[in-house]
Amino acid sequence: MPRGLLLGLLLAGIGEVWAQETDSLFLENHPDMAVVSFAQIQRKPAEAFMKSRIHFMSDFFMKFNDTTALDENPAARHLRILELMDALVLASKAPLVQQCLETLGKQPIQPTQEGLFAEVSLQIRWQQEVRKVKLYLKKQQQAGNWSWQLLDVDTEWPPSSGTLMPATDSLVFIPPNAHELNFMGLSRIMRADVNFGSCIHPDPSPRLTALVRAIANQEAQVLLSLDSQLWWPIHQGWWLKIQSFSRETEPSGWLISDLGQRPQDLPPALRAFWKPE
Repeated sequence: MPRGLLLGLLLAGIGEVWAQETDSLFLENHPDMAVVSFAQIQRKPAEAFMKSRIHFMSDFFMKFNDTTALDENPAARHLRILELMDALVLASKAPLVQQCLETLGKQPIQPTQEGLFAEVSLQIRWQQEVRKVKLYLKKQQQAGNWSWQLLDVDTEWPPSSGTLMPATDSLVFIPPNAHELNFMGLSRIMRADVNFGSCIHPDPSPRLTALVRAIANQEAQVLLSLDSQLWWPIHQGWWLKIQSFSRETEPSGWLISDLGQRPQDLPPALRAFWKPE
């Protein structure tokens, strides 16, 4: 059929073109639908797990902040906090969850990102050997801007052969697949013209200094980010552990995966820096 004739038939409504707009991950075609002229748009509702997914940490803080609204009764706040918890922690630590909720019910808090701790697992190549290391950071506010400070690393690292050099781009440190780090804003904060030395704790451990020097001098290469976990001190010594769950179930995204009141339950590298609220 000549191209011009085919185009004319389509514009006249004789041909069919099917299109579908959806909030879901999948498209579904229904051949038994009534024929309409030229095009038909069908909008499908989002899947339940997509509605409940907490994609970003800002979403988590917004939802948690809603749970602590002063104009709500404690029972309503408790139910909304439970929605932010992974099923495993609810099943394994039900009494502890109740104690935490009672504490929050007596004095609701307004959460802040300051004081947020992070554990980031990285895969690093050093001298043809691939190692897994855990890097510990703390989020703080300096001169009105948020920044992540490197606190420690869980692995002993061989001394670097050179002195610490300025890192002019975070790409030597932040792996390309580090979507967890992007959620925390670390890659944006450590962009151009940032010296590694300015991002390190004033009194770093020898192993952290050695690792940072090796990466800055390109003796070690960060291959990829494996996962990240956040610890958040909330009230009267209580802390929440927050993780990102990727699954096609409800709920998903950033959720509370653990909680506690004892500093000894925290990763050893964080205990020295932990200051309960």
